[in-house]
Amino acid sequence: MKPRVSIVIPSHNRYPQNRYSLYALEQQTFDLSRLEVILVDDASTDDTVKLRHYRPKFRFRYVRNRKKLGVAKSRNVGGRLAEGQVVIFLDAEMIVDRDYVRNHYKHHEAAENNVVIGGEKRAKLYSFLFPGMSKSQIADVCRLAERSEFRTLLRAQGLPSGTPGKIKRSIGKLKRPIPLIGASHIKSFAGLAVCAAPKTNINEILQQLGGRLETSPLRWMVCVGNLSVRKSLFDRLGGYDEDFTEWGTEDVEFAYRLHSAGARFVIEPELWRYHQEHPNPANKIDSGRRNRILLQKKHPVLDVCIRSLKSVQKLDYVFMDEALREHRALRASYSWYYKEFIACIVYMLRRAAVLHERNAKIAELTRGFPSSLKTAVRQRNRLDADGRFPRLVRLFDLLAKRSRRRRR
Repeated sequence: MKPRVSIVIPSHNRYPQNRYSLYALEQQTFDLSRLEVILVDDASTDDTVKLRHYRPKFRFRYVRNRKKLGVAKSRNVGGRLAEGQVVIFLDAEMIVDRDYVRNHYKHHEAAENNVVIGGEKRAKLYSFLFPGMSKSQIADVCRLAERSEFRTLLRAQGLPSGTPGKIKRSIGKLKRPIPLIGASHIKSFAGLAVCAAPKTNINEILQQLGGRLETSPLRWMVCVGNLSVRKSLFDRLGGYDEDFTEWGTEDVEFAYRLHSAGARFVIEPELWRYHQEHPNPANKIDSGRRNRILLQKKHPVLDVCIRSLKSVQKLDYVFMDEALREHRALRASYSWYYKEFIACIVYMLRRAAVLHERNAKIAELTRGFPSSLKTAVRQRNRLDADGRFPRLVRLFDLLAKRSRRRRR
């Protein structure tokens, strides 16, 4: 009997956290006989290879890359092997609730072009303490140690549970990961809360746009990380872009192509997931910035490049949403008459991303603009006089101001 759902899990050096993630999938209320899980071992050097002998009740396939390919290619390896009608892409360190698969699948029964993502029911989980924890992760653990149940878990592993100073020193001496939870916690799921800390980087798009997200030009930006999609749609788009070999942004690029192909993004509020904390990649910030430049090179349009406002100011998604709605109205009313004006905005946003990646001052954003800057300014003035496109004018001014300030 063919599976209805395939779960693809790319994994590089995430053992035994990936084993915990698999155990959570064994608890699913979805019919396990119709579930397939494909773990793509991206040339791990830890004990992930032990999962070759893993035998759960669902169909399980262990695939090992001969060399490290990265997340995008590894997801594609699993996606191409998937036999289910629906493919869920899940990170190796995610522990999900018992209804996770069922809550994904129901939306794909309703429509073939749905792409399903989770809402705000997510948290960080300290299933292990490990060498190389960051300052913020250690701070999380110290706050968790204010709970008596968490202190009990620390003492069970022979770790101090007293003052923050003692906890910090003990973590600094770790030579190997120390487990704090076991199968019983995952089976009950509710028991995981004792090791959970809130995620501070909550999805600001969801918070700021709320009910207007359904029709927003930004709605594809919420589709990052773990998602589900029809296998036919995944195949039609060719999967993830394998040019993204470093950390980050491959999911954003895939989301934009899904959006361009007419996918409808569904936020399922009951998708509970815990992210098991682990050491952060050493080059995470730099690779993320480089991949943002690559994304904009592949899609040099305002809908994508507007994300680079984060290099200039704190992201205001309401403003971004209104500016893109005005951009649509502008194109509908005047076709490409104001193309130099829009091209100049896109150029300044792309240049801001490049300067940010170089850790350079965000200034002189119009330098090197290949078209006529005077024409772009004249078009800006016409639109300002028109009065119907105030956010686009403000966006232009916000970026161009960086150039004027520098020339003084």
